Amino acid sequence: MSGLELDFETALPGGPVVRAQFATASSGVCVLFGPSGAGKTTILRSVAGLARPRRGHVRFAAETWSAHGVFLPVQQRGVGLVFQEGALFPHLDARDNAAYGLRGEGRRARAQAALERAGLPQAAWGRRPAQLSGGERQRVALARAIAPGPRLLLLDEPLSSLDAPAREGLRGELRRLLRELGVPALLVTHDRHEALALGDAMAVVIDGAVRQAGPIDAVFSRPADAAVARAVGVETVVPARVVERLGDGLVAVEAGGCRVIGVDPGGLDGEALLCLRAEEVTLERGQPEASSARNRLPCRVTALHPDGALVRVALDAGFPLSALCSRGSCAALELVPGAAIDACFKAPAVHLLPR
Repeated sequence: MSGLELDFETALPGGPVVRAQFATASSGVCVLFGPSGAGKTTILRSVAGLARPRRGHVRFAAETWSAHGVFLPVQQRGVGLVFQEGALFPHLDARDNAAYGLRGEGRRARAQAALERAGLPQAAWGRRPAQLSGGERQRVALARAIAPGPRLLLLDEPLSSLDAPAREGLRGELRRLLRELGVPALLVTHDRHEALALGDAMAVVIDGAVRQAGPIDAVFSRPADAAVARAVGVETVVPARVVERLGDGLVAVEAGGCRVIGVDPGGLDGEALLCLRAEEVTLERGQPEASSARNRLPCRVTALHPDGALVRVALDAGFPLSALCSRGSCAALELVPGAAIDACFKAPAVHLLPR
């Protein structure tokens, strides 16, 4: 069975034109990823039936939901919706919110089963939204979305309104729930960690257009262009020039006066862009150790930026370079602005794009 097939153009009143052209698998979580205002929610609303594309089509499981002369209302699409703020009814308790929209005998039992599955403690089932924490309200919203047994789940920034501890806790539980349900999901987020934790596939939305879609690991490790690379958090994106093809699928490029060896993607001729993630760079001092790294660049530390348990080290290698380092390693290497250090990274870590 096929999943979503999107090929449409739409725009909200007064908003930019948004174009979506990609397909998803019949299972798993596809993340709509990109900066705020890029058009992700507009795409989600068009899939839900809350907005009507002005041209093109939306299909799910080989059924046409939207096309020329066809537009199924949201209640006929069998989707479950979770919004950023939960959108709960303030006068209903958690159980009644979860049961809203259910019909027939056993609706109360189905709502309670959904609340239990969403991880809301039974003691909170009789409380109204104002008596619940942000994380608990989102669990009720999840329960309401899954209680009818939807064919497709649509989640719009479901964790962004929570504080960091609540977000961390619910993220893992949301992934578990989505796997257990086995229902395909389309999830909007601008958070890179959330995308990696929750997604199986990804569509990157920039300036109203889907710029790249595919398995999440492939998109993060092999972005299609510089804009996608920056959107998915590739810290180093610098101009380079092809200087030599080395055989064995390797190519040498020059960037900022340095020779860098990477995997030849094919199709490169002359100008290129060198993309490198900070976590692929290790820092060493002194004599080279035995290593499979093909690149070792002398650098100067330009700045240190604490990043949770890690430190993001800004370097000058003839071009701006970024590395991630533990606090202990930073101390052991005596990293301070102006310090000399070697940056090492393997050839497969270097992603080269045409420029």
